[in-house]
Formats: sequence, C-alpha cells, structure tokens
Amino acid sequence: MNESFGPPRPDEMNDVARILGDAFNIPDATEWIATVDPILPRVFRRNERVEACLFLHEMGQFFGGRAVPMAGIGAVGVDVPARGHGAGALMMKAVLDEVREKRFPISTLYPATQPIYRRLGYELAGSRFHVTLPVRSLRGSHREIEVRPATPGDDDAIRSLYRSVASRRAGNLDRSDPMWKRVQAGAKKDPAAYVFVQDGQIQGYIYFVQKDTDVALEFGLGILDFVAATPKVGQRLLSFFADHRSVVANVTWYGDPTDPILSQLTDQVYEAKLSFHWMTRILDVPAALEARGYPVDLTTSLELRVLDDVFASNDGNWRVEISDGRAQCRPGGSGDIEIDVRGLASVYTGFHRAAGVERNGYAKGPAEAMDRLNAAFGGPAPWIVDMF
Repeated sequence: MNESFGPPRPDEMNDVARILGDAFNIPDATEWIATVDPILPRVFRRNERVEACLFLHEMGQFFGGRAVPMAGIGAVGVDVPARGHGAGALMMKAVLDEVREKRFPISTLYPATQPIYRRLGYELAGSRFHVTLPVRSLRGSHREIEVRPATPGDDDAIRSLYRSVASRRAGNLDRSDPMWKRVQAGAKKDPAAYVFVQDGQIQGYIYFVQKDTDVALEFGLGILDFVAATPKVGQRLLSFFADHRSVVANVTWYGDPTDPILSQLTDQVYEAKLSFHWMTRILDVPAALEARGYPVDLTTSLELRVLDDVFASNDGNWRVEISDGRAQCRPGGSGDIEIDVRGLASVYTGFHRAAGVERNGYAKGPAEAMDRLNAAFGGPAPWIVDMF
C-alpha cells in the first residue's frame, strides 16, 4: 500500500478544503484556507488519495521566561470515508517524525478528541478561558493616557511589548509571523487596532472586532489580543471599554481568569469559562528540559526514569542539574522519579504538580524527590490566548 505525507500539491487543496469543511462544519473552507499561510498545510495520502490533513505551526512557547521552540498542530481532519482506518494516527506519527527531525523539543495542540493524542504521548498541559465582561458597570479613569489608532509603523513596538509580557507568563506563544497575521488581519473581518501611549512609549494595545447580537442597536466587542503593561494603562483600557457602553453590552476575549486587568475591576462582574485544555508532547527529553527556564535562586538535581512507549530515544534514565535558571540534562542517574512522558508534559508546563501526576498514575517516587520536582517546575498556571 502506497502511503506518503507532506505539503499538499496545488491540485490537492480542494481535498484539504473538503476535509476541513466536513470536519469542522466550515461552509466555505476554500475561502478560509485562502487566509492561511501556504507553508502550514500537510496531507496524508494513501494510494495517491488525500485521506487526512493538518496545519503545522513552527513557533515557540514561553516557560520559565524562555521561549521553547514548539511545533503547533492544528486543523487536524480526516476524510469521512477514511475514518476508522488509521489515517489520523499515521498522519500524526508522520508529523511528529518531521518536527523531531527539525529538532523541536515540544509540540502543542488543541484536541477535538483526546485518546488518539494520548496514545502518541500528549497530555493535558494548560488552559484557554473565555472571559465575558459586562461594560455597563465600568467607569472611566486615567484619560491622560493617549489612545490612538495603531499604524503599520507601530508593529515592531507592539510585537516587542507582547513578547516582553508573554515571556513572564507560562504557556503563552512566542508567535510566528502567521500567528501575528491572524491577530492583526483577523480571520473574517479586519480588526480595529489601537495603541495606548504612556510617557511617550507604547505600553498597551488592543485588536478587536464588532460582534453582532440579537438586540437591536447593540453589539459586542470580541478582543483578538490586548496587552496593558502598566496599571494606568490597564485602567485606561477599562475606560476604553466603558466608552462603548451605550451600544456594547459585553466585551469578550480568550485568556486567563487571573489576568491582572480583572483584578483592577471594582467588583467581580466578569465570567471566566473554560474553553479548552490544550495538550503538549515532549518530543526530545534533554532538549526540552534544557530549553525552558527555571527559578534563578534554585539549585537542585532530578533523577528521572522517563517512560516513552513511542520514541525510544526518550525512554531511559536522565540526570538533570538545575542552577542559575538553567538545566543540564544527561543520560544516567538513579531514576528515583519514575515518570511517563505524558506526566512529564503536564509537570513541565506547570499544569500539574507532582501529586497530580501521581494520582493520574503517571509518576511515582520518594516524597523528597517529588518536592524537588515541584520546586523545579512550579510557577503560574499555563494558558494560551491564541487558537491554532
């Protein structure tokens, strides 16, 4: 049987559109695909027929203050006649081989279903929340902060500001150009874009679109991305929302329920609802452990026995020495912490503490060793703004 995997030929893009249209109920997937960077699609063929497709995003993800190179997998779809015949699993194994060859330490995705990805070594590793904020309870303040429409000349400052803030969070993307295009150009309509200027410097920005509601003369604001880098800019952003209250009922965005902007509200008037838990796969154990950051005041060592039933190069004992915010990982050691690669992914991102992966059956070890595991990977809860 002839099987192949790789970028689609031009004559196969209609197959990609048909598969994604059926998989995600997209009425005109051809139009949607036209907005996607052409470097992203991959297809799996069997006997020269396209049976499945996905999009590969080569970018980074911040952990411990450092950007870890990350292969993001999105828009995974299997053609209806091919479902149940292993096309999805074969395609996923092929893309993991591709990104391992490119030396990506980790891979992250949003699962439509979890079992196929767990079998390949992925595990739950972070969250994406949908936040709804009623604007009619808001009032204005700090109007001395200048707000003006963003221009193309602001792009470098906006990206730099995003990166400086995102690097101090856990799980936020180090966005690629295609991901920035999604934010700045939008998927269905061009977003409005504004910057917030404090003391002559851009210290905040916002991209949003208007969203129709069922109420006459009322619409919502759907935020694609925002940053408020200072307390005053945060308050000015809330004033910006309040200035729309005559015709806007709610402002919505995806993010984190502990975002400092929500702590600046007078009352707890917002709702934060889980949208998705994303999953991560450790592709290369030593490279992943050495790529992320660690507490700068921590000096410790970990003796790991990693279990990986997909990639034999990860399976074995690893000694990890941590100091000055960095790690060195070498084969060997006693392996006093036995941990499945799936549990390691959850600990690596900070989604689960050691006790959590123990209860899931992914790890076991002496209490003192598990405390050291917690000390190494503790930190804020991991989350992502972007969908991919």
